[in-house]
Amino acid sequence: MDQTHIVVLGAGVLGLTDAFELRERGYRVTILARDLPHDTFSQTFASPWAGANWCSFATLTDIPAQRRDEITFRKWLTLHTHLPPEVMAMVGFTDISPQRREAKDLWFSRLTPDFAVVEGGDGTGAHAIRYKSFTISVPLYTRWLVSELTSPTPTLLDATRAGPPVQIRRCSTLTSLSAVRSLVPTATLIVNATGVGAADLSDVRDPNVYPIRGQTVLVNVPAFKAPSPAARCVMKLGSPANYVIPRARSGQVILGGSFDIRQSNTTPDKVLAETILKECAKLVPEIVPEGKTWREIDVVSHNVGLRPAREGGARVEVEEKGGVTVVHSYGIGPAGYQASFGIAKEVADLVDGVVARKGGVQSRL
Repeated sequence: MDQTHIVVLGAGVLGLTDAFELRERGYRVTILARDLPHDTFSQTFASPWAGANWCSFATLTDIPAQRRDEITFRKWLTLHTHLPPEVMAMVGFTDISPQRREAKDLWFSRLTPDFAVVEGGDGTGAHAIRYKSFTISVPLYTRWLVSELTSPTPTLLDATRAGPPVQIRRCSTLTSLSAVRSLVPTATLIVNATGVGAADLSDVRDPNVYPIRGQTVLVNVPAFKAPSPAARCVMKLGSPANYVIPRARSGQVILGGSFDIRQSNTTPDKVLAETILKECAKLVPEIVPEGKTWREIDVVSHNVGLRPAREGGARVEVEEKGGVTVVHSYGIGPAGYQASFGIAKEVADLVDGVVARKGGVQSRL
């Protein structure tokens, strides 16, 4: 496979995880991206701002989404035994809803440990479910992904079969897929993981892509820091939804939030920020310093990110476009982290299929 050079466009969680899976299968990979994982100044880039956990949104009938989420959950079962607890941790989840849900109503009740229905919503007056699942520190997790991609001696990738270290290059001027040939002349296949940017590429112009604005507050909660086992994730469904998502056991916690469809204003709303702090303090009183009120919560930053959604769901498919073979990988919306390894497997399977059909992709873009 060493003659197949794949360019991944985009360095969000899907782009990075696609590249991880492709390198693991022996491919040579280059990432081109406008925004890179450490770009915490770029609020049009959703991945750095996420309150990332594994909490499946897949319905009982959405088998593809279930499969993606389950593949990721099982991958994380392995990863979390190798990663420090401040990067990834399995913690208790409480998911509160206006409607009662039984185990039969939720496909993942068979997958997540300690699943239980909580009568009376754990004292909230609503209904709730409890289980154990994963939460990650986005900055630390993406930093680990980058280190695995770029290191000649990765810690978890099988070095005996992995491809060469991945090159990650900033590219702020890419306006089309066809422009890749001038930037990476040796490239033979493109993975399009541009998120909402898929609407702007001149030879894609996907009209179904749209942003979902999400506002959050990042706070410090020392009691949730490793090695303390106190960190827990609490989510309350409804309109608006509120959630408290620890960044693993790093001591930082994401409070949310908003789900503003087709809105792209990245300026934090002060009134909404106060509402988030107040409501999340009710959900998890431990985030408030002892003897203080929600106004004294230790706020690190107010954030806005744009989730890359798409009408009809994520686009994961092969397209031959003007002599260029493209595997699309975008539009997952708010489920990017929890579906990441499932989508990456689909992308890599599609790449393998292209290579098998063409007997090794040797032609240049």
